[in-house]
Amino acid sequence: MLLLFTLGFHADHVLRRLMMVGNEDVERILIVTAKPVVRAVRQAFHEIASLCDRMYLPTPQLLELPIDDPGTSVAFLYREIKDRSHIVADLSGGMRPVVVVTLLALLLATGRSYVELYVSGEREDAPVARIPLNIFNYVLTKNMSEEKLEILDIVWKVPGLSKHDLAQYLNKSDRTIRAHLSELKRYELIEDRGSKGLHPTTWTKLVLDIFKSE
Repeated sequence: MLLLFTLGFHADHVLRRLMMVGNEDVERILIVTAKPVVRAVRQAFHEIASLCDRMYLPTPQLLELPIDDPGTSVAFLYREIKDRSHIVADLSGGMRPVVVVTLLALLLATGRSYVELYVSGEREDAPVARIPLNIFNYVLTKNMSEEKLEILDIVWKVPGLSKHDLAQYLNKSDRTIRAHLSELKRYELIEDRGSKGLHPTTWTKLVLDIFKSE
């Protein structure tokens, strides 16, 4: 797992996320900020590095982006993250240009990686938005088969179907349906509630609306 953070003068959002994730499967930690790095940002980075050391996490790497050259910044950051299978990114801190550049690089990475995006306000008790970013890879590339769209449509209209019921409804084998569901569940477009069957998520209608409007 790659942990990626945008950083400004305060490291609170990074420290909270590191404590929540722990050290399980963390292979690399990237901290993204604007170039040149000012003293306050350097101090915030040292706080992060100190916590990583105490938690036996990988030593974080500070990436300085030239925000006056967004094309170069996106390309540089994309090269750093593109080969990671799972990315957890928290963009709750840092300058707006840094956040936007990082978001663009993450969107490009969804072609190869599973990306979880977190964004929250500055206060500790602020609500946190979690976004499975790969959904937007589907939307932007139109890379979704008719079978997957049909599955989403049926589960949206008839929530609670079992996998076997869905296979019979579509006249497909159970194995074929399981393969489609595996990807749809990974990208959080369908939720499997066990004995309560298959249910749409809050993202299902968005994807259906976009593809049906074409």
